[in-house]
Amino acid sequence: MRQRLKSLQRLSAVQKDMHRLAEWRFAALERQLDTLQKERDRLVSYLDDDRLFTLAYTTTIVERLRVLEETKRQVIQARDEQRLILLQNSRRMGQIAHAAAAVADQCRRSEERRELDAAIEAALNRQRASFR
Repeated sequence: MRQRLKSLQRLSAVQKDMHRLAEWRFAALERQLDTLQKERDRLVSYLDDDRLFTLAYTTTIVERLRVLEETKRQVIQARDEQRLILLQNSRRMGQIAHAAAAVADQCRRSEERRELDAAIEAALNRQRASFR
């Protein structure tokens, strides 16, 4: 029983590390989306300017905006997949925590039962000794 509890505790620690890693990946994807949005806003602001050199670079800016939008779509898809991984990890962590709590409770009850049996046995041995 104790071995199972230790195994569940190790499994819980590994699952927490995996969840933390998934959170870091999710945060990195969020930062990447934010960077892409800022880059998009900057390029659009160039198109909105009435400067003379903007006309010369319009096709380059539009092509870069197209690439940014494709990259943004891919990052959003990766972020959504990572969100699902986070939810799965959270569910697994909860299941493992619940199982560990149940096993810990069983260990505690088993230990209490063992102590009670030992106390009863000691009391019976004292009674037998007093009858002799």
